[in-house]
Amino acid sequence: MDDPTLILGLTGLFLLMAVLYSAVGQGGGSGYLAAMALLGVTPDRFRVIALTLNVVVASIGLVKFSRAGFFNGTLLLPFVVASVPLAFLGGYLTLPASVFYPLVAVTLLWAAVLLIWKPPISEEEVLGSPPLWASLAAGGGIGLLSGLIGIGGGVFLAPFLILRGWAGAKTTACLSSGFILVNSLAALVG
Repeated sequence: MDDPTLILGLTGLFLLMAVLYSAVGQGGGSGYLAAMALLGVTPDRFRVIALTLNVVVASIGLVKFSRAGFFNGTLLLPFVVASVPLAFLGGYLTLPASVFYPLVAVTLLWAAVLLIWKPPISEEEVLGSPPLWASLAAGGGIGLLSGLIGIGGGVFLAPFLILRGWAGAKTTACLSSGFILVNSLAALVG
């Protein structure tokens, strides 16, 4: 990754992705991974770069959406409690490239399908809170997967909340930012 053209290209792509993803409460990890894969960056550098950028971008999104009044700690807490230790574990583990690339491809495609599947609901259309077991199970699964591939997991949490009707678009954006922040930090430490 010493090629100046590659570094310049990635910097431009990362900036564009950070701006676009942060507008909807995401950190951009999935976009950073896609850009690095397309431009031939070695997988051993993927996670640290994507997670570090996630911390910065998700922090901005969390502050922005929280100031606007969309933070719901009661809804976020069970997801985070289960996800952080498993994101740490996922960050600790290193997958061989033959497993890493297909896992990243499948998870990014799955996330894209989920985000297209159902449009976000308004804050007034929220159906209620998830059962505790569902929050813990989803949080743990998303945390482990996120740590393994080097993203914060908001791209999986957001469709889950929206598809189930448990949060409106702006609350989902805020909670995704918080989720991404803590999981990215946990995976980096791992």
